Amino acid sequence: MVSWGGSPVKKDTTRNHKILTFSKRGLMLKNKVCTKCKVNYPATVEYFYRHSTHKDGLRSQCKKCRKPYYKRQHSEYYQKHKETYNLHKRLYKEKHWLRVRASQWNTLYSSSLTEHQLKELFENQDTLCTLCGIVLNSHCHLDHIVPRCLGGQSKINNLQFLCEKCNKGKNKWPVEDYINHCERVFNFNKQRTE
Repeated sequence: MVSWGGSPVKKDTTRNHKILTFSKRGLMLKNKVCTKCKVNYPATVEYFYRHSTHKDGLRSQCKKCRKPYYKRQHSEYYQKHKETYNLHKRLYKEKHWLRVRASQWNTLYSSSLTEHQLKELFENQDTLCTLCGIVLNSHCHLDHIVPRCLGGQSKINNLQFLCEKCNKGKNKWPVEDYINHCERVFNFNKQRTE
């Protein structure tokens, strides 16, 4: 054991790195030196990845040094198994599309929708588009009844499921205005053809 600034230093010769132990306000804090960059960090999972076979349960290289290796390893695996990876991703999205939609919606609009709420809304609509009545599937759109630009909120009572065509046509109009517009277009074209 060697003294280092009044604190004891243990040298771990088996793993070629130092574990420094010192006392601060009665707590024993351990530091660990990265074997690659030689920087001294606290021996915690914040700075080192876990490793089950190491004595202290942490890898010998810090996260900064290991990150490029993990990125490269993941990239190589992804390139090898790209088709399988994409297939599993697509199948998950199809099977759990309400969960995925709720997550995307919450990220986009900072709301707190759950998969259960969306499932209830979808079933209350009898799986039909609110405007045209077509049967909906997992590719339907979630829409604000009162658009956000007109003060509508991203809460469950202001949401409806629409087919893609109705949602793109409605755009930022309130439902009543869009329906009135469609009726005017229909009547105008009916008069033109007569």
